[in-house]
Amino acid sequence: MRTVKKMKRVQIDCKLPKLYARAKFALVLIALATLCASALAQEETADSWFKKGQELGRNGSYEEAVKAYDNALKLEPKNAEAWIGNGTVLSLWASSTHDEGLYEDAIKAFDEAIELDPQQNRGRLVKANALLNLGRYNESLEIFDEAIEAASQNSEKAQIWFEKAHLFAEQGNYNETTEALEKVFELAPQDIDLWINGGILLSAVLGRYDDALKYYERALQIDPKDGYAWYARGEALKSLGRNSEADAAFVKAKELGYQG
Repeated sequence: MRTVKKMKRVQIDCKLPKLYARAKFALVLIALATLCASALAQEETADSWFKKGQELGRNGSYEEAVKAYDNALKLEPKNAEAWIGNGTVLSLWASSTHDEGLYEDAIKAFDEAIELDPQQNRGRLVKANALLNLGRYNESLEIFDEAIEAASQNSEKAQIWFEKAHLFAEQGNYNETTEALEKVFELAPQDIDLWINGGILLSAVLGRYDDALKYYERALQIDPKDGYAWYARGEALKSLGRNSEADAAFVKAKELGYQG
């Protein structure tokens, strides 16, 4: 089972509602450079195609990256990571061209990865994201539920519930958002980053600054010296018109080393 890393904090911009920047599923782009001669291609391994693909994917050379993944999968058709990489690049390519057919191809690649390795969840999460981009909201929710069921650690389950909360928030579903966030904090009550990001989700996406403020205050109960939490609290207070309290929070954030 892949260990889910601690969520990176969302960078705060003083211009609300840009406070929240959606944490995209953390995905490794593994694509491979195309070789010009078949004799040279025979010397390449699936692993070398796989590694070369990272550079192509990061450079935005999506079509070449897909060809490279195809070469890797010809050599190792049961490589789940290569299928995920293939689908990831297809999704990025689809996003840049607005080609829904590429999203459909990406979903097929993710399905291959899930079938090969049902116990890892990365394939499910990127598939859920592709379904969202196609507007298939209910199907995406079903995939999130499958991922929660498959997750073995509470920290991983909490991250997935947070993604569900974000999905509900983007649909404007306040009650479902807060219910999902409750699940998050049942599973990871001491994860300060999740409390802060939950507050940012409520403030920037739903405009619920009072609710967000409670989340930041909970984060500060966990760690009163977290400058980022103080700054986020200041932004919520500012949005509520409580300017003197906001200024005090910003001062505290700077004292603790967070410049905003």
